[in-house]
Amino acid sequence: MLQKKRKQFVLSIALAALVIAVLVTSASGVLEKQAAAAPGEPLRPRPCGSTTEGGAEGPAMQPQDVCTSYAKLKGPILEPTMQYPDRYAWRTFCELNQPAPGKGGERVWQRWANQLDVFVSRPDPKHPPTWADATGATRRDRFQKRAELVAALMSHGSSEESSRQTPTSTAGPQPKYDAQECDPDTMQQVLFNRGQFDYVVSNNLWYVEGQIAAYKAQKPIVFPTDATVVKAVWRPIHPSDKPKYFWTHSKGKLYGLASFLFINKSIPTWTWASFEHIDNPCFARYEAPQDNFGVNAAGKPSAELEKMFRGFGLDPALWSRYRLGGIQTSFTDSVGRPVLLGNSIAEAGFQTTSSCTTCHARSTVGPLTNDKFFGAGRLPIFGGKFYAGNLRPQSSNGAPDSSLYYDFSTTPPALKYLQMDFAWSFACANNIGSDSNPCGTSE
Repeated sequence: MLQKKRKQFVLSIALAALVIAVLVTSASGVLEKQAAAAPGEPLRPRPCGSTTEGGAEGPAMQPQDVCTSYAKLKGPILEPTMQYPDRYAWRTFCELNQPAPGKGGERVWQRWANQLDVFVSRPDPKHPPTWADATGATRRDRFQKRAELVAALMSHGSSEESSRQTPTSTAGPQPKYDAQECDPDTMQQVLFNRGQFDYVVSNNLWYVEGQIAAYKAQKPIVFPTDATVVKAVWRPIHPSDKPKYFWTHSKGKLYGLASFLFINKSIPTWTWASFEHIDNPCFARYEAPQDNFGVNAAGKPSAELEKMFRGFGLDPALWSRYRLGGIQTSFTDSVGRPVLLGNSIAEAGFQTTSSCTTCHARSTVGPLTNDKFFGAGRLPIFGGKFYAGNLRPQSSNGAPDSSLYYDFSTTPPALKYLQMDFAWSFACANNIGSDSNPCGTSE
């Protein structure tokens, strides 16, 4: 009897060992499958930089740099912005670029208010801008030079206050790389939807004194969830190029849409998406496009994207020439590495260090804010190191530094700058009665 029990015990031990071995082997197989995930579902982000050398767009990108690559999650998509950002970016792109109602060939976003008709010259608080004036038949579809380019040519020095910035001298060493080669004589439009427009006007934020009043009252600036802004970057084209571009005329000159960027308040820190025409001179040269939905590495649109185009009345042959560079939804990845996203034209000269979210977190107002130039009396638009290769200041990236906004040497901490909810367009505002126009005028 004892011998029989011993045999049963030995058999039990052997069976348990076999089960453990099977489980270990199975777990190893799962890990191996995960390590060899399908191309559309990467476990680690795609390489961020297209090159490891510095150049016109800024310093060299590093292997540890992280761009906006998102794995396609399994299961139902309940929050598209966060769970399938690339598809969300393309769908929003299509929604905004679908034909507007009526005749004329305009797109939905072209019926919105130009920021120059919001932050008006010589503002009078008794006569605020109206949506009807900004979008009616007499509205001015004005182009303007990029305010960011002007800011990029300002020396950021060591001061935190852009009111102390001075223009960079033309004397001294010449850059090794020319940042202008990525920005071929472009113009821009920045347009607000109704949610964005109404919030700015109703809160008296369309002129500098109204913004300073919000700072003094420590009034949080929080846009509604339907707020959206479009930045359209246009480049001169030849008539023979018209079939390749969405195009328009301005003052008798033919322009093709070169870059299309949208931001919206679908999440508290906003969503930032960058699209570029494939003929842009520096597209994908420095920062690799990140797209797990629309267009594969070989440049072929997915069947689902082509179906999406047709569903919104867009010609796939034309609109597939625009490519998603990336969509940003956070400051950092899950281990704290800064997430980078830059458009080769909109961020010309600092694309390789650009973070849309971090840069726009620096949109602020303080007690000395004024309209003398773009960003005067606010946190400087550029907080990164100066790159000698192209003589351009570089973007901040990663999580914001709270000491920029608060003086922690006092109890309670004293407010130094009030965040303006990620909207740099506030820096276009004039003082009451002033026509300084820090974002310039129409061209």
